[in-house]
Amino acid sequence: MIVRVLRRLAVALLAFSPLVLGGWGEAGHRIVGQIAYNRLSPTAKAEIDAILASEHTDLPTAAYWPDAVARSQAKYRFANQLHYANVPRGSAEYVPARDRPEGGDIVSGIDDFAKVLADKTQPVEKRLEALRFLAHFVGDIHQPLHVGYKEDRGGNDINVRFYNRRMKLHAVWDTGLLEKSGIDWQEYATDLDAKIRPQDVVAYTERMTPLEWAQETYQLAIREGYGNIQQDDAIARPYVDEKLPVVEDQLSIAGVRLATLINSMFGGTAPTPPQTVYVTTSGKRYHVAGCRFLAGPHTPLTLEEAKRTKTPCTFCDPPR
Repeated sequence: MIVRVLRRLAVALLAFSPLVLGGWGEAGHRIVGQIAYNRLSPTAKAEIDAILASEHTDLPTAAYWPDAVARSQAKYRFANQLHYANVPRGSAEYVPARDRPEGGDIVSGIDDFAKVLADKTQPVEKRLEALRFLAHFVGDIHQPLHVGYKEDRGGNDINVRFYNRRMKLHAVWDTGLLEKSGIDWQEYATDLDAKIRPQDVVAYTERMTPLEWAQETYQLAIREGYGNIQQDDAIARPYVDEKLPVVEDQLSIAGVRLATLINSMFGGTAPTPPQTVYVTTSGKRYHVAGCRFLAGPHTPLTLEEAKRTKTPCTFCDPPR
């Protein structure tokens, strides 16, 4: 996992809704959509732009649409169960033949909507609908508790005290952790995208089937989503410090995988964003995010910009 730093934790207490939300919440889904859009090949971007233009929308908005619009419409009620997959507690892995209900789950939902999006003979309104659900579900499948235990409905039946506010554990992961960062989603998307290295893209895209993603997320649910949390546990700042980097990694991975999936449909080579490093105001060296010697006010620069006037930090092993 990439260590995520530069997290500006809000001092003020933020109010959270105890209601069950779908997936990452608005901020998370928009972040995934923006990272993915940034990494589309020119050919894929032209295709996606044409589809989005039919309703004057963009990919971050489209990625949030299934929660913002579809959940309130009866004709989309079939999709409610496609936001997640359930696994019996104690099972070693997600098993489609055992765990997938009639009508499908998030794994089959991604497969089905990907086929519709890729089919250029489909009406543009059907492809836009498919794009919206696909972008949303690729985000959801990377939220650890969206492939969680059937017995507690992915943490929805586990109540905790989050900063002295009663919340479901599932909602803490959907929205609580991101809201406690205190960072606007657009700034967050820019920051996370800039930290994704070429070698990270290679690692993220070694597994490119929804079934593999579900298996990966289920293991993350056991290890990070549930961890040692018990009913009515009190969690606050230490928990945020520990789990927010996991959320950030998952959002980055989801964005890269969504872009890769769409690029595979329409072809072309995705651009490689410039690597970002960091320089302190008076420092002579540049550092990667997470270096313990990166202290005080600092400025993000592209690696090429930093090389012109700075030398690499020998302790944080910056890219060369």
